[in-house]
Amino acid sequence: MNASTSNTPAVSKSMSFDPRLPPLPTIDDLLRAPIADLHEFGASPSADEDPMQIMQGEFSPVAQLARVLEELVPMIDSFRTPTSLRLYWWQRFTGAALEHEITYARARELLQSTAASGKELVGSVKELRAKVYQEQLQTELYIEWLQKLLPRAQAVLGDTYASRRSAPGFKLLPDYWSRFSRRVDNLNAVLTAAMLSVEQFKLSDAHAQSVQDRYAEIITVLLPLWRQRMGFELFAKQQDAQARYPET
Repeated sequence: MNASTSNTPAVSKSMSFDPRLPPLPTIDDLLRAPIADLHEFGASPSADEDPMQIMQGEFSPVAQLARVLEELVPMIDSFRTPTSLRLYWWQRFTGAALEHEITYARARELLQSTAASGKELVGSVKELRAKVYQEQLQTELYIEWLQKLLPRAQAVLGDTYASRRSAPGFKLLPDYWSRFSRRVDNLNAVLTAAMLSVEQFKLSDAHAQSVQDRYAEIITVLLPLWRQRMGFELFAKQQDAQARYPET
């Protein structure tokens, strides 16, 4: 089976709107009547969970898979050759040859067991990357929505609409427009933070992708080569020992 991984999580890119976002108000909408709760005006839809926090956590699938890689590579280096010693007759007599075979078998079993522990984690990493990518898309849509909303909100505060801001409905709330102005300033800060979040989404996903790729390389390239080399060297040493000291 090909263990290569895709550069993009399995999430549809066809989303053209976020159903959690309210309809974009027009300038007339903003001047028709006071907004009941200014704290909710332009707010980002809240997600059920924060996939970024899960991805970056100490016990996230990405962190666990990275720890598997940290265990695998030293193991492979430690058991790169079955032995550097020639199998002289006394080593065969004392059982050193059998010990070499057992060492290789144990190393292979340990490597395979450790590698297998990462297989389930890869599936969890892919699912988490898909959630993060979904959140990235929704954040990008929220950014687009804010970039359309803020110019309208700022226009309402301009001289052009000064008379309409004095309509009877607003006179009952003398501090409404100062609060509205502060809310617009806050939303500009929210917009900047959302843009930074998108970049962080991309960086976190790139890290997760690199961990996946390293695991795939070890499973599909490094381990098979290690087994082939170790098996061949062990077989060659056995043949050499038998040629030098044939059974009588």
